[in-house]
Amino acid sequence: MPPYIPPQDHDSIRNLHPGEFALPELQDWDYAPLNLAMNTVGAMRTNMINAGIQGAGNWVPQAPNGEDLENLQNVINQGIQELINAEPNDDDLIEIFHKIQLWGGNTGRNIYVRNNGFAQNFNRDAYRGIFTTATNINSRENIAQAINSFQISISQIQNFGLSFGSKHISFFSLAAHAADTQKIHIPIFDSILSKGCFGMNFPDYKKFKLFSRTLNNPEEEPLAEYSVQSIERTLFNFFGSSAGQEWIRLRLEGHAGNANGGPPPQQMTPAPTRRPSGEAGNASDISTEQTNPSLINEPNPLAMNGHPIQGPHPECLPIPQWAEIDRVYVFAHHGGPYITLRERSNGNRNNAWINTNRYTIDFHTHPSPGLQKDLWAKIGCCTNHELALPDGVNVVELNGPTQHNAGAGYSVGLNGFESTEQILRYIRRYVYLFSAPGNPAGTPYSDEYLTNLTPLE
Repeated sequence: MPPYIPPQDHDSIRNLHPGEFALPELQDWDYAPLNLAMNTVGAMRTNMINAGIQGAGNWVPQAPNGEDLENLQNVINQGIQELINAEPNDDDLIEIFHKIQLWGGNTGRNIYVRNNGFAQNFNRDAYRGIFTTATNINSRENIAQAINSFQISISQIQNFGLSFGSKHISFFSLAAHAADTQKIHIPIFDSILSKGCFGMNFPDYKKFKLFSRTLNNPEEEPLAEYSVQSIERTLFNFFGSSAGQEWIRLRLEGHAGNANGGPPPQQMTPAPTRRPSGEAGNASDISTEQTNPSLINEPNPLAMNGHPIQGPHPECLPIPQWAEIDRVYVFAHHGGPYITLRERSNGNRNNAWINTNRYTIDFHTHPSPGLQKDLWAKIGCCTNHELALPDGVNVVELNGPTQHNAGAGYSVGLNGFESTEQILRYIRRYVYLFSAPGNPAGTPYSDEYLTNLTPLE
C-alpha cells in the first residue's frame, strides 16, 4: 500500500525516491468535473479539422467550456456502450478514437500532424485489440496480463503512447464496468499522474500495473469506498492545482537521480518482442518503452549548482536522446541582442542563441563532437525528430561562420516567433530551464521565472 502524505508536508514529499508510489492525503475523493485547460481542447479541435477529420468541428465548439467537455465525455461513454452491445465496425471505432483524442487535448495531436497524418499512423487491428481487451477484464488478477496486451497494441500505432493510450483504455473499461460491475475499470495513467504518484516524468507499464491494481484493491483504505473514476479524477485535478503543482515540483526536485522512468540510461533495454494484436501473452512485467540503446551513449552527469537533474517535458517522448540531457541553462544577454542557452556550464559546447531582436533561435554546431552530439540535435530541434513547431515558425538554414565561432557556424535555426517569452515557452515545452550561475541580478531569467513559464501548446 502506498503512503498517504499531507500536501503541506514538504519534507516528506521531497524525500520520496523516483519510482516510489505515494498519494496525497486528501479529505474528499468524490467525483468532480475534469479540471482541464479548455484552450488545449480547442487547439486539438483545430488540429483535427486541419487534418481532415470528419465531424471534429461539431463535437465541441471553437472555444469549449467545462460543460462542453462533460457533454463530450457523455457522448463518448454512450457511443462505447453501443459498441459493446454490438459488433463494432472500423468506422465506429475510429470515430470513438477521434473523440477520445479530442477530449484528451492537444498533447495528443502527434498522430494527426506527424508522419503524413492519421492514416499513416493508425492501426485498425491494434486499436480493435485494445477495445476487445479493455472491455473484457474480469478480475483484478487479470490486470497485469491485460496491460501486457495493451503495451503490444499501443506500440503498433505510430505517434501514440501510453499517456494517451491509457485514456482510451479507461473509457473502454469504464463502459464495460458500467454494464457489468464484475468487470474492471482501468484508470488513466498519463504523465501528470506518473509525476505526481511516482515522481517519474514519463509513465511506464510496470507502474501502470501497480497504479491500476491499487485503485482496484477493495482493501485499500481510504480509497475502497470510492470508484476508480472518482479516485483518478481527484488525483488529476489535485495535481493540476497550485498545491498539486508544488507536490510535483518537490517530487521531481527531491532527488538528482533518474526520474525519467525505466532503468537508468546506461542500462536501457530494447522493447519486448511484439505479439499479434489482442494476444495477451504472459503476465510478467514489461517495463520499458521502445528505445534504441545505441543512441544513448553517456549517462546523466551529477547535478550542478544545486539544480537536480530533470528530464524533458513528458509529452515529447519517445526521443531516446533525452537520456543524455540534464538541464538547459539560460544566460543573460551576451554579445549584443542574444541570450545564450547551454546544456551544462562547460565551455562553449552545445550552445544555442536566442536573438532578441529578430526572435529567432540559432542552433550552434561544434565541429568536434558533430551534429549528433550537439545539444539541439539531441533534443530534436533539428527536424530529425519532427517536433511540432508553433504556427508561423519555420526552419531556416544558417550555414557559414558567425561572429560567435568563426568556422563553426550554425546548422539550423527557427524563425518566426513573436517574442522572447514565446521562444522560452517553446523550449520549456521540451526541457526544464534553469538560470545560469552568475546571471546578473534583476534579469528576468531567474529560476522562479523560468520554471513558472507555461509550456507552449
